[in-house]
Amino acid sequence: MRVGSTTKAQVALALGTPQKVAFDRGQEEWTYTLRRPTRRIVDFVPMASMIHPQGRGARGSLVIRFDPRGIVQGYVFTEGHTQLRFDRLA
Repeated sequence: MRVGSTTKAQVALALGTPQKVAFDRGQEEWTYTLRRPTRRIVDFVPMASMIHPQGRGARGSLVIRFDPRGIVQGYVFTEGHTQLRFDRLA
């Protein structure tokens, strides 16, 4: 994804439908929620998941902001306490 050139259509083709669409100060924002499961030994034991349900794993979000023409203006990827931000410099 390239700030200043990737379109909404290209993002949708690559990532699918966003979980959330919002508008902030006239700019459209798409949010994708990501979850990467963490494997535990109990996950491989039959019937153990009934006692120890899954639900752990790294969670993250990707928020993509588009300009009025539908071009990526910036995006932020957050996982835990780590945040990567890519913005078009004005």
